[in-house]
Amino acid sequence: EGESSIATNPYFAYEYAKDVVKGRWLEGEAIIAQDPWFAYWYAKDVIKGRWTEGEASIATDPKYWDLYREHFGIKIIK
Repeated sequence: EGESSIATNPYFAYEYAKDVVKGRWLEGEAIIAQDPWFAYWYAKDVIKGRWTEGEASIATDPKYWDLYREHFGIKIIK
């Protein structure tokens, strides 16, 4: 019933997916993908794998992009 409100905030959407749904929550992914911090933790803690939909956002934050690449073994070829 309140999911539409939860899906408007990346923090609440991430927490809801992690603690209530205990897995991917497609309705909240669009807002989560807009925030590099929550996109990183969503991939790591909820999906437990690469999340290509969130990678563009994660890549805007050098710290979380490095953590993401390291955690998921992504090699950058120059």
